[in-house]
Amino acid sequence: MREALTDWPVPFAHPMYGWYHILWLCIAVGASVAAALVARKKRAEGGQDRACDRTVLFFGCLLLALEIYKQIFCLRVNHPYNWNDFPFQFCSTPMFLMIPAALLRPGRVKEALYKFLAFYGCLAWVSVMFYPTVISEAVYLTMIIHTMIWHVSMIVVGVYVIAARGYGKALRKELLPERVLLPEPGLPEPELVLVVEQESEPELAAAAVYIETAECRSVF
Repeated sequence: MREALTDWPVPFAHPMYGWYHILWLCIAVGASVAAALVARKKRAEGGQDRACDRTVLFFGCLLLALEIYKQIFCLRVNHPYNWNDFPFQFCSTPMFLMIPAALLRPGRVKEALYKFLAFYGCLAWVSVMFYPTVISEAVYLTMIIHTMIWHVSMIVVGVYVIAARGYGKALRKELLPERVLLPEPGLPEPELVLVVEQESEPELAAAAVYIETAECRSVF
């Protein structure tokens, strides 16, 4: 008796770096290049913000639909339910963040979510796609397709957001947490200088406080 309508077994051998794996690597690279080109075109036309929101919202809805299908499938196939299938993995994070990121008004929270989706999506795709144990362990055809679409979507969104929003020009500031650099023992006491900088967009207006010394300049 069949447990689910789509519980088809994988009908071909699917080892790591087999033809199926290489095929999806090629699809991911091609889709990422296309995403970057489209994003750069939108950026040149000046409509990158709305286009970025629509793109991220589309992929957020796609991942949500894929996850709903996966949970229904796993509930029907696994008895009892295997909690390893619950969406608490690191790669499930974009599903929870894409829709809010796309719908939020411009601000610091939206910017932080987009930077996370951009850089984490690319990093997670590299780590999973170059050592995808899930491929060799997959039993069902729909699940092996599911995981490939999922991770390709992550890299496509990451590349699109980076290209559309112009990230990557100041990686240290964009990736590393903001912190205060303390002078080493024996160095002169730091001079505290208050510098107020107004953001270019009114809704992002904020003040930045800097600590400046001869050795370092930090923001918090």
